[in-house]
Amino acid sequence: MPANLTAAANLVITLFNAAAVAAPDYSALLRKMEYNVVLKRVLFSDQVSGIGNVLGYLNFHMLDRKPSLANLVILSQIPIIANEGTATTGQVNGTGNYLDDNGAGGTPTTTPISFTLSFVRKTIKDEWSLIGSFATPTGPTTPVPV
Repeated sequence: MPANLTAAANLVITLFNAAAVAAPDYSALLRKMEYNVVLKRVLFSDQVSGIGNVLGYLNFHMLDRKPSLANLVILSQIPIIANEGTATTGQVNGTGNYLDDNGAGGTPTTTPISFTLSFVRKTIKDEWSLIGSFATPTGPTTPVPV
């Protein structure tokens, strides 16, 4: 995982999207997470916590749905880039679209979202590791235009 917080967020998003397209599972993404990671499910009100539960959820419930994130815009980063070199916790916030095959008969849908990715590292010399992912819908889920 990169030492730059925004680059770490972009890598997590890239690995999430890659699993739905080319990767056989979410192994590469899981290696960028803390053992006690918490993922808030986008289309449901509950969450999944702990690396084992996250592994099962992603590989056995999500992979076949081909989820991905698109049109993402990073709106803010905490701490700000000027203070990033001394921080051991951080967040990246933004907006975008969550896509998957969640529609009737497995048809593709898109949902506008607001997201927060939370990261930690033991020391400032370590790379960032994902500890939390929270996304909430900001509009209705609609079919993806063909």
